[in-house]
Amino acid sequence: MPNTATAENATREGTHFASNPSTQPPDRLITVSEFADTVGLNKISTYGLIRQGKIPAVHIGRSIRISTHALDKWIASGGCR
Repeated sequence: MPNTATAENATREGTHFASNPSTQPPDRLITVSEFADTVGLNKISTYGLIRQGKIPAVHIGRSIRISTHALDKWIASGGCR
């Protein structure tokens, strides 16, 4: 019997199946350092903006990650004003 992955198993394993081909792929998460380097901030300032809620971030254990969507929005809005 061939091993076929169900959508549930695939999601659990990190693979996503789109039921609609026009659906956007999930955002990639980047580190605070990657975000800071990309937008020209230092890490301390970036952590402060995350703490203030100006940059949306996700806590994964003790790590903090920022979605590439949040990065794109930050750049499009002109960053910190």
